[in-house]
Amino acid sequence: MIQSVLAQGVGQMNEDAVVINDRAKIYGVIDGVTSLEGILIDGITPGKRAAEAVKASFEQADSHITLNNATEFANASIQTEMDQLGIEIHHPKDRFQCCHAVVKLNDNYADYTTSADCVIYTIDTLNHVTQVMPKYVKQVESSRVKHWEEKYPGVYDSGKLPDEMLDAINKAKATANIPGGYSVMNGDVQFNQSYNRGTIDTSNLSHIVLTTDGFYDIESLGLEAYVSKFKSEGLDHMLSYMIDKELEDQDKTKYPRVKLHDDKACVMITL
Repeated sequence: MIQSVLAQGVGQMNEDAVVINDRAKIYGVIDGVTSLEGILIDGITPGKRAAEAVKASFEQADSHITLNNATEFANASIQTEMDQLGIEIHHPKDRFQCCHAVVKLNDNYADYTTSADCVIYTIDTLNHVTQVMPKYVKQVESSRVKHWEEKYPGVYDSGKLPDEMLDAINKAKATANIPGGYSVMNGDVQFNQSYNRGTIDTSNLSHIVLTTDGFYDIESLGLEAYVSKFKSEGLDHMLSYMIDKELEDQDKTKYPRVKLHDDKACVMITL
């Protein structure tokens, strides 16, 4: 059984998406990268354009394609979108960008690919939880946000970031898809060497859960307790739970973050 949930956060449009391709048994989530400059292209953000291009590519894949090939075609669809719109690329930050977590189900195993901070969890038949990807937790982002908030109080709600922050963010974006940097779908062929890929043995699993970073352990319950809530309480409840907890933390101090609540996407596969 495949279940999904998708909800917009406080941004001007939902830049997350879910992938449901029953024909190819490809399922997952996509998180479009929000433009810091508030750019709109024909009324649509670059992050949403990237997410929608990637979603369409994955959902059009046929049953015979490998997941790696499907992933690389999906990344290429972003370049096609930028070419059609005449986007000039002078720096990696100019590219339409999104991250993803996708699986392709097979007999007793699943292939996966991911980029940046979209997450894949597994739950086995004994209710043990594993975070397959990424190999870090969201506290990395929380620490960075806390640093900037302490230096520039209220900066994320000001509508304009200081030059120091923009320079740091753009410097980080310059490491996209290069050795020592991070992987992100942005149409660049270098992505084909940088994305995460692997295989999951599903013979003893009960669930695979894929989420964008709008879902996270906001109460610090611990990995097993947090992820088990998806299975025991369902996706609609988890969505309400996340939003309720974020709204209780209006000043964003309990869990430092950029937005009061971000876009959210989740796919749960019951095996």
